[in-house]
Amino acid sequence: MKSTAISCFLAVALAVSAASPQHSTPTPSSSCQIHAVVFDGWHAQEVANEWVKLTFVPQLGGRLMQVSFNGHPYLFINQVYKGKYISPAEAAGRWINYGGDKIWPLPEGNDDEQHWTGASTPLDDGAYAFSILSQNNRCTVRLAGPPDPPTGLQYTREISIGSDSPEIFFHAITK
Repeated sequence: MKSTAISCFLAVALAVSAASPQHSTPTPSSSCQIHAVVFDGWHAQEVANEWVKLTFVPQLGGRLMQVSFNGHPYLFINQVYKGKYISPAEAAGRWINYGGDKIWPLPEGNDDEQHWTGASTPLDDGAYAFSILSQNNRCTVRLAGPPDPPTGLQYTREISIGSDSPEIFFHAITK
């Protein structure tokens, strides 16, 4: 008798619960998320919704290291430097091509002071500050770079995705 009463109570409770509106956190398909991950050996931040996943490695010049759509990765990652970090001082003027997506000043070359030499500097390979501006319905992150010693240039990028679309929005600021 007691187990029948408990079974009936549980059945009624489940029926009422299923019929009542839920006031819990959104399901993964109805929101976007931001969380820390290890990506190919690097400490990274991942911004994702049900369609697209953006993987940032702030230490590598604020790079958007990978964009995956429906599980397929789209950006080049240089296997030579996978999981490694070479500081601008260690690079000693060499350009380290990790891959991914970043801002690049133009025109490039060594012709005169109006050209970007392409060497590794804090602007290109320095650690960028990563911050979360919003999350859930729209996930927006900011990557703020250090000023470049030779030029004074400083980059800030804000990148966002919504919870209901694979669209990616970029906003870049140069100081």
